[in-house]
Amino acid sequence: MPHQFNIPLATMPEVEEFEEWLKDSRNAQAKQNMISALGGIGGQNTKKATWSILSSLFSAVVAKQINWKGVNGKKCFKEMQTRSVLIRAVRNNQCFSSATDTEIDCHTIRWFNLACDRGGGRKERARAKEALTEHSTGPHPEQSWTRSGTHMGRISIKEPTSGMELAQCWSR
Repeated sequence: MPHQFNIPLATMPEVEEFEEWLKDSRNAQAKQNMISALGGIGGQNTKKATWSILSSLFSAVVAKQINWKGVNGKKCFKEMQTRSVLIRAVRNNQCFSSATDTEIDCHTIRWFNLACDRGGGRKERARAKEALTEHSTGPHPEQSWTRSGTHMGRISIKEPTSGMELAQCWSR
């Protein structure tokens, strides 16, 4: 691994610096050594090898700031130099030498999609939701939809504890 980088990359500035390092042709031999080292990580199948390499490269915090297309203010992985390093590293392992770009890309997309669940993210969201439910200001009306006929329907809004109908309207 390159000596000037702490892997996994922990901040977006580190990711940017790493990307610049990968673009520099003077680092070709060091990049090949890195690909060999990452390829040695392995896994039971292409998915696990891909995920293990990604976990080695990116911290959970950084992974949450990257996605495949770069939408929602995140960094676009499909345009990053790291993508080619990942593909080459997965294929560097003899067990996965025939893995296609598409296969590796699919596993990569899913890994970034699940980034928000890593590092306790799922538990945090569950706790926040529970706290919000416990501290709500009172019951909220629930909506129920009943349909009569093909073009007519009745919408009624009921108070959840008493079941008392608060409002209704008909639609065509």
